[in-house]
Amino acid sequence: MEEALAGVRVLDLTQALAGPYATMLLADLGAEVIKIERPGSRRQIQGPFSYRGMDAYFIGVNRNKKSVALDLKHPRGREVFYDLVRVSDVVMDNFRPGVTKKLGVDYESLSAINPRIICTSITGYGSVGPYRHRPAYDLVVQAISGAISITGHPGQPPARNGVAVADQGAGFVAAAATIAALYRRQQTGRGQKVGTSLLEAMMYQLAYEIALYTISGIMPEPIGCKHQMVVPYNVYQGSDGRYFALAAPFLFRQVCEAIGRPELVEDERFNRPDRLLQNREALEEELSATFRTRPAHEWVRILQEADIPCGPVNNLQEAIDDPQVQATQMVVSVPHVLGGEVRLVGVPVQMSGTSHQRRHEFTSPPTLGQHTEEVLTQVLGYGRDRIEELRSQGVIG
Repeated sequence: MEEALAGVRVLDLTQALAGPYATMLLADLGAEVIKIERPGSRRQIQGPFSYRGMDAYFIGVNRNKKSVALDLKHPRGREVFYDLVRVSDVVMDNFRPGVTKKLGVDYESLSAINPRIICTSITGYGSVGPYRHRPAYDLVVQAISGAISITGHPGQPPARNGVAVADQGAGFVAAAATIAALYRRQQTGRGQKVGTSLLEAMMYQLAYEIALYTISGIMPEPIGCKHQMVVPYNVYQGSDGRYFALAAPFLFRQVCEAIGRPELVEDERFNRPDRLLQNREALEEELSATFRTRPAHEWVRILQEADIPCGPVNNLQEAIDDPQVQATQMVVSVPHVLGGEVRLVGVPVQMSGTSHQRRHEFTSPPTLGQHTEEVLTQVLGYGRDRIEELRSQGVIG
């Protein structure tokens, strides 16, 4: 898999979450990702969410990257960056609109240096519109997009999705768009400017909810784990207090037979699809009462034997230990540069045309400036005297 984007060099100016997600995916697919960080920009942290002083948040989204400590605000720092741009394919940032221009690293400036360069920007709200200069966080974007309004349980306060779906969605969109731009460059020989935002990515993920509303005129509301259009589709509790998920649209008869309640199929409240939805609450009471008679794991076994989609509600440790997660190598051990190993999320892609179906040789999230000398000497051919001069001037760290 590491061959997929072999030969592609990405200069990573991103911080926070959306940008590092995008560049980590590119790195996992084989690109050489060089993270450009300001000297002294990181601080050691202590406590449960650190590993030997390195932030667990940073560790989670920065493996397979190199770190160069470089001050872009210093004129000589920009010169070094421009040298890197000349031999690179992609520059990715997640600054607010206008910041790249101030730093002299905007697409217009960089394409004059390297016409093949692709500049991908992830912003909070986009490069146009009244919100373009506002600061953004995942929670705020989930709120503005309307996603929070349909998340949670009826009658309860709005709930944020437990996963940073706006940040991560923007990262995935940015990675896909960057790869599309690389493909386009093969035909034209020229790079281009690529942009997305947390809000645009979040709205894109609301595709079917928006269609349901604009077509029906019915405003969706929070319905917990249920589905607006189909039943059974919910989370249920077993007699042991554990929960399991059941998603069986169009399988009502099979569910009733599997759980020993075949009479529900002929019940006048449920004997037609429209009546199922009209009498959803009555059906939920019947199902919930039945499911409280056995432990959750027994119901999962019974339903799975009937080929009905279901599964336990796992906590993270149970998910990590799940045999399917293990089989797909979605949690991997990565050697850490500071010693020992950390367990991180794996690569969610399989490709038959590369030498390995999954990447096994992961490299540690880098310490700040860990690869500065390596990149300047091996990529740019700088000599030691020049490197020491840059270091003495505070240009590099």
